[in-house]
Amino acid sequence: PAPSRTGRHAAPGPGADGGPAGRRPATGGTDPLGGMRIPPALRAALTGPDPGRRRILLALAGTCAAGLAVLGWELSDDGARRGVADGNRPRPAAGRKAAPHTAASGRKPQPPGTVLWTFPTGNHVESDPAVAGGVVYAGSEDHNVYAIRASDGARLWTYYTGAQVYSGPAVADGVVYVGSNDHNLHAIRASDGAKLWKYTAGESITGDLTVAGGVVYAGCDDQNVYAIDAARGDKIWAKFTGAPVFAKPAVAHGVVYVGSADFHVYALRASDGSEVWNYFTNGPVFEGPVLAGGVAYFGSGDHNVYALRARSGSRLWSFRTGNQVNAAPAVVDGAVYIASLDHNVYALRAS
Repeated sequence: PAPSRTGRHAAPGPGADGGPAGRRPATGGTDPLGGMRIPPALRAALTGPDPGRRRILLALAGTCAAGLAVLGWELSDDGARRGVADGNRPRPAAGRKAAPHTAASGRKPQPPGTVLWTFPTGNHVESDPAVAGGVVYAGSEDHNVYAIRASDGARLWTYYTGAQVYSGPAVADGVVYVGSNDHNLHAIRASDGAKLWKYTAGESITGDLTVAGGVVYAGCDDQNVYAIDAARGDKIWAKFTGAPVFAKPAVAHGVVYVGSADFHVYALRASDGSEVWNYFTNGPVFEGPVLAGGVAYFGSGDHNVYALRARSGSRLWSFRTGNQVNAAPAVVDGAVYIASLDHNVYALRAS
């Protein structure tokens, strides 16, 4: 089967000792990773001509042989499914209405965990669903974005993108925004699934999106963070990092915070993308940061959890786990909850 979202997180952290690092100017030039010591397979995946999500997943997992098999399957299946050679538009997957909520049909309420409905798509689903106005929006590897009625699982509309959809949709002001492996950021009218606009980036857009102040913020496999006008689809700015950006941007007080696989977390001015600060770790940052109380919390492939002052990027504390920390944290009631590949979930005092 195709690798799951967690498949890219299976390899040990690439840092020499995994210890906390600090701010360091982001590197550029001919080597976008700045000579950092990382496994050859990961370096090739990050710096190759098409550093898509599948290559990153497979390189981090260290399953090169399996990766070639998956890639071959994907290319062959992808071509057949999309009809690339003859330009035929594929038939959208026909999601079927499932059984409605049993309580709504007058039956005795069922215990927690009872399935209310299921909605089949044509392939794996790794997209994080978004729910707004009683509708569930989700993408699928079958190249479609679906609008599903939350009450009973009935399909409201299907939108075909052109390639796999791993990006989690963002919904704002009656518009669904989602990235696709067709290199486009799509804006879809939430009421009927009609295309409003699309913006073409340099590579796949696989991370979750954020909409704030009339702007869509998206990380991209082409190593950029993009700010796109939400109404018109015009690029406002793009910030080059040094590796693919899978993390969901966070926006607060006119600043965009986002992690990159180039081992940095960036704070960028929302107005023009200029850098406020960057913080270097000893491993890729796949998720976060999450903001709470003026602090940016995130995990790194160097096995550490970090808490930085959002204003300055200075480190407040770090906590070392036993393996990579690639999940986004949750910060609630003064505690930071975060998972590690060391098989543990941690609750850490936030301050």
